Amino acid sequence: HIERTQLLLFVLDASGLEGRSPGNDYKILRKELKAYHPSLLEKPFVIALNKIDDEAAERHVKHFRRYYRGEEEDIFEISALTGQGM
Repeated sequence: HIERTQLLLFVLDASGLEGRSPGNDYKILRKELKAYHPSLLEKPFVIALNKIDDEAAERHVKHFRRYYRGEEEDIFEISALTGQGM
């Protein structure tokens, strides 16, 4: 159960292949956590921006990092396909 976790891991699609942005997905997930149980937002967290091997990912990652300044140490760029950043 999510209430028993010590850390939250947000794995976000950085490719934008489905017409979504990682920033918007992140906002939605945080909103859902708040609706479920606001104390979940107090847990430490890490963000993994996945699919960075995709051409469009660079633009999405840049935008995400610009918007979420101050959380840089908690953002990792990964590619499950190539193993980059793993």
